[in-house]
Parts: sequence; C-alpha cells; structure tokens
Amino acid sequence: VDGDKVGDTIGGDEGEAKDKVDGDEAKDKVDGDEAKDKVDGHETKDKVDGHDVKVNVDGDKAKDKVGGGEDKAKDKVDGDKAKEKIPCCIASLESVIPFMQKSIETTPDDRDSRLMILGDAFEARFLRLSQPADMDSAISSYERAIDLTPDNHSAKPSRLVTLGDALRSRFKRSGNIEDLDRATSIYQNAVDLTPNDHSTKLSHLNILAEMERLKDIDSALSNLLGSIESSDKPDLDLVISTGMTYQVRFERLGKPEDLDKAISNLKQADDPTPNDHMKKPLCQYSLGDALRVRFEHMGNRQDVDTSIMRLRDSLKLSKGHDLYEPYKSTFLNGLGRALLILFERHGGPENLVDAISNLEEAVKLTPHNHPRRPHHLHNLGNALRMRFERLHKPEDLKQSILYLHEASELTPNGHSDRPIHLNGLGVAHLVGFERQGSPLDLERAISSLQEADALMLDIHPSKSIVLHNRKKALRARSSVSADSK
Repeated sequence: VDGDKVGDTIGGDEGEAKDKVDGDEAKDKVDGDEAKDKVDGHETKDKVDGHDVKVNVDGDKAKDKVGGGEDKAKDKVDGDKAKEKIPCCIASLESVIPFMQKSIETTPDDRDSRLMILGDAFEARFLRLSQPADMDSAISSYERAIDLTPDNHSAKPSRLVTLGDALRSRFKRSGNIEDLDRATSIYQNAVDLTPNDHSTKLSHLNILAEMERLKDIDSALSNLLGSIESSDKPDLDLVISTGMTYQVRFERLGKPEDLDKAISNLKQADDPTPNDHMKKPLCQYSLGDALRVRFEHMGNRQDVDTSIMRLRDSLKLSKGHDLYEPYKSTFLNGLGRALLILFERHGGPENLVDAISNLEEAVKLTPHNHPRRPHHLHNLGNALRMRFERLHKPEDLKQSILYLHEASELTPNGHSDRPIHLNGLGVAHLVGFERQGSPLDLERAISSLQEADALMLDIHPSKSIVLHNRKKALRARSSVSADSK
C-alpha cells in the first residue's frame, strides 16, 4: 500500500500490493498556468498551397526525443524529430501530409528523413483529431524510415526511440499488449546501438526499465483477474491487490478507466467488511488513497472529503494493533497528502496545519533505510514550501529544500520516482528565486527540472506539469539575462 507493500503478510495472507507512486505525481503547479508542451527547434519554411509549412528537413541540430526529455543531439540527426516545428493547425497538416507523401515518392534523396517527418505529421494530426488511422500511419512511416537507416547511422537510436514512443502511445489507448512488447524490444535495440559514453544512453536505459515495469504490472493484473474469475468468492486480499494494481497502472499510463476500476474493486473489498475485521484498516486506507488520486485528477470535492474520512478511520481502527504498527507512517502520510491537496485546491489554513502535522509524524516514524522515506520527505517538503508561500517564513523554505533534496538523493537513477522528486525540488528552488532573487536558486531549479524532464516518460500523467515548470524556470533566466543587458 502506497509502496510499503502493506498487507503482503498481514494475518499470514499473501497480498500483492504493488509499488505505487502514492500520487506524488508532481502536482507542484507553480502558478496555475496552463502547461503547454512547446519545444524549440530550427525551421525552414516551404510554401505549400499558400500555407507556411514548417519542417526541418536536413539536420539543423534536431533534438533527440529521449523518454520525453530533449537532450540536444551532438550528432546531426538530419531532420529527425522535426515534430518540433510540425505545423500546429489542421489546415497546415492537411497540406503538409500529401506534400511529404509526394516528395517521398518522387525524390530519392533523404527519403528516410522525409519519412520521419511524415510520421511526425501523422502523429501531430492524431493528437489533434484522435483518429486511430493517423497513429497507424505514423508508425508505418517510422518503420519505413528505420528500415532505410543502417545500424551505424548516428540517427538510428533516436529513430528507434521515436517508433517505440509511438507504439507505447498506441498501447496506452488500445491496451494491445503486442504494442507494448514491440516497444520494449525496440527500446532494447536503441540501447544496444547507443555508445556507452553517449549522453542519451542513461535515458534510453530508463525508458527500457519503465517499459519492463509496465509489462510486469500488466502481467500481475492479468494473473489477479484470472484468480478472481476462477473463484466463487474471491479472497479479500486478492480484491484489494487488484484494485491497487489498477491504481498503479493509472499512475503510469493515466487511463481514467483504470482508476475507476481501482475504486470499484476497493469499494467491493471495503463495503462488506465489518469494522472489527483485521483487514478493515487496509480496506479503508486503500480506498481513501484511491479517492484522493481521483480528486487530484477529476476535482470532485466529494472524493477528497470521503478520502479524508476513510484515511482517518484507517488510523483510528489500526490504533494499538501490533500488525499495523509498522505501517502507521504510511497511513499518516496518506492522510497528510489528502489534506494537502484539499488545501491546495480549496484553501483553509487548518487543512495545511493538519497536513503538516501528519506528514511530520510520518517522517519521524519512517526509518532512514525505509523504501518509502523519499516519498514521505517529498510530501513534507512540498507542504513546507506551500506554507512558505503563505506565511513567508524563510525557515520553511530552507527546510523544504533540505527534505526535497534528501528525497532526490535517496532515489537512484533509473527509479521511476526520481523525476517526481526532482520536480518538487526544482519548484522549491524556483519559489526561492521568485521570492528572494537568488541566482543560485534559479540555476538549481533549472538543473533539477531539466533532469526531471529528461527522466520522465512522455506518457506519464504529470509530464506536462514538469515541462511547464522547466519552461517557466528557463523564461525566468532569460528575463534576468535581458535585464542585466
């Protein structure tokens, strides 16, 4: 539960609680601005039927798209990822697609690069119109381009990553496990073709690790559902584990139906279970945490009110119960998070006070070698940063940065939660710059947010927030540079 694998051995039954990201999905919006995924790039303009069509045809130091981040490729990638300046309006896309299709058929030079651009255009149109055929065409174009690209070509790994991203995106919408398997194999090929000393090697490895985790989650969910279907009366632990695994998949892929299924299963476990049942605190906590996540994404006030009630009940029912004593910090952390998000959305200083009290107690009870300590530190750090923004006490921001830095340091590269902690740290430094004007805070904010961007997958539900925070920090640096001139 919440990553602590609560319930794995409670009462001797084997639960299958999975490693959740406990909703620390980088909800650190800095100023409520709408996050916009905008990437930079050079451009050449071709006139097509009166439209200015922006494409990048031949290697203006295009950026490799690496797991959602954008590491500047040292090699010239001859126009790969021209998505950076693919036209944003449908009218332009409707012109550029047939234009590129014709140029591919009639011009033998740079056909591989042009196919990548065509794939980007199809994918851009898919993102605007949600027509599955466009994503199919994008994947087909990328595949043709890769077939024309020799293994020793400097752009081959980045092109493989682009194809893997597209397959992963299609899997997210269709749930076809074959796309996930193919994407994993393609990412492995990209890793194998990338020199060990290349700047993108680590990012490719991170993507591959996350894909393996997604496959593990799908496999676990399939096994759990199979066990439930074969049982006349499914075991309580089985139903709880199924709900929690759906929640884990939602936090990886952002599919609303997964969260609805998580809550449905957890209600099915909680509703008939009496208060004196040994597993009742686990039922209450699991359902409360899932409702908190849905409130974060959907905004229904009733969800967070019910979440807080369930989380308080889980603490009350587990009090004095030896089996739950090791998990008290998890229950406190869950309640603190729910109160914090309630304060963030609806205000009420008493909610912030209550949140910090619970989160401080959670950190105090969490051993230094506990796997969930980084998350508990992250939540407390965020809460103290919010209190600093309200009361302007420098000690709050100082302590916030210390906690968020420790959370990042305790989370190794390759762990899916590291970008979340880095985003929180970057936001705290950015707030410090905005309130105190420290150039060092600004540079540390940019460094943390750029690393978070590079490590977080495109399909992560909080990717747009990380991009927004990174761009805001870079805009702040540009403003400082302009003022100094």
